[in-house]
Amino acid sequence: MALGSVAQTLGLLAVFQSVAGGVTVGAVLIAGIGLLERYRLRRSAGEDASNHGGVDVAAGDDAHHAAVGSSPLQAGRH
Repeated sequence: MALGSVAQTLGLLAVFQSVAGGVTVGAVLIAGIGLLERYRLRRSAGEDASNHGGVDVAAGDDAHHAAVGSSPLQAGRH
């Protein structure tokens, strides 16, 4: 109804311009939310790694596997 009243008073071109503006604003908001969540995920992964002896599984850190491999009671060898 809002776009109909805009078309009635300002013309059809104004409807397309307002829809394009709304789509642009929505795309910017969604991209901003996505970037914020990506930043939070990377930050929380770093905090988890510092709390657990520096092993960052998400980054492909192999320190945990090396530590387990040096254990005298490895799986299948005891």
